[in-house]
Amino acid sequence: MSLNPQTYQFKKMYYNASTNNVVTSGNTSVSGGNYTPSIALGQKLLLNAQILNNEGNYANLGAGVSAWLGADTDFYNKPPIVESRSTDWALNTGNYEATAADTLTEVYKNNVALTKDVTLSEVGTWTQVETLVTVRLDVGEDPTEEDDGYISFKPAVGANYTPLFLESTSDYVNLANSWYDEDLNTWSTPDPLLGQISVVVNANTGNFYSRLSTSASSKLRCQIQLYNSYGENVAIYTFFITAKNKYTSDTLTPLELGESNFYDKTTVDAKDATKVDKPTGVTGSEWLFTLNSAGTLTQTTFKITSSNQLLIPIEGEAGYISLTGKRDAITGLVITDIEEYGV
Repeated sequence: MSLNPQTYQFKKMYYNASTNNVVTSGNTSVSGGNYTPSIALGQKLLLNAQILNNEGNYANLGAGVSAWLGADTDFYNKPPIVESRSTDWALNTGNYEATAADTLTEVYKNNVALTKDVTLSEVGTWTQVETLVTVRLDVGEDPTEEDDGYISFKPAVGANYTPLFLESTSDYVNLANSWYDEDLNTWSTPDPLLGQISVVVNANTGNFYSRLSTSASSKLRCQIQLYNSYGENVAIYTFFITAKNKYTSDTLTPLELGESNFYDKTTVDAKDATKVDKPTGVTGSEWLFTLNSAGTLTQTTFKITSSNQLLIPIEGEAGYISLTGKRDAITGLVITDIEEYGV
């Protein structure tokens, strides 16, 4: 991942973890205005969130914490993976069955996806008929003897599901040299023990574009969720962020050409000096020219009467190169044969 957070839009925010609201640097409660972030379509924002406790001191978030940021206007989420209980399963003609309230897209055994197969032709397959889920396991495997969650389900996404406006996974959190000290004018790596969280927020995404659509702006509920070293969600910091639209240009951006895509003046002059015109007296679209041993192009008065016809020039010398070609309105000049003579 190539990120350069120090070049992005920057916002410093203070958040009281005890009262769960945005505050000033002096720990005074505020709402909206310049105290909460905003981001426009196409932008990346580096958000520095200073977490305070109720006394206004830096909150110790704990060693090894990670964070995730998400923002949206609704809670139409993807359904979570649902663990089944061992008592849900029953053996029926060699396979195990359980009831699921939802239509499923995946079934997992010990966190490994099984293969959907209506015929259950192999071990490690599953099928669903209405609410009845059936799995075929290895001989001796018995989900009723395992812990709850040994078999788990992934329900289908509901019709109301919408992707998040904004999402920043742990790869975008607490990057090296992404914490800015305004007093010292220095950059450092965020320290969770001092309540520091930095997040790169990316509005240059298809989800942001499609969700914002033609709206001038939208007020998003934003969450920074903290996870401890065991992966447990230990805190949720909620605030608002404003998503802003912007006008985009209708002008087509031309392709940028590198040096290998064009000729300089010297090259053009050289090519112009060696161009060959159609020989005098030759009719039709097909003709022949030659290149002598000194590298000089010379014309002949031979007419090529058919494509790919090879003709030896009348005036020949050792080392003559004969190029047979034709010209048409579609492809221009086409060389159909090259031959060297007198060597």
